[in-house]
Amino acid sequence: MRTTKCGNLKNIHIKKKIVLCGWVEKIRNLGKLIFLQLRDRYGISQIVFNTKFLKKFPEVAQIKLEFCMQIIGIVQKKKIIII
Repeated sequence: MRTTKCGNLKNIHIKKKIVLCGWVEKIRNLGKLIFLQLRDRYGISQIVFNTKFLKKFPEVAQIKLEFCMQIIGIVQKKKIIII
């Protein structure tokens, strides 16, 4: 059902396809991007949907808090920009 737990993502997972399962804890819709925080009993992972994905799957905009979800995707390193 899942390949990794939300709180256990490490550098070894970068650029690999994984499956996460959990509950939606937080949603931020910025128009071109939607950020979800997915949680399980082990921690939290951030999921990002971009506009290309949203055009193919408009139902992503209908996700609500506490939905139970299975996410399949490629892990990317979080980019930190310091101004």
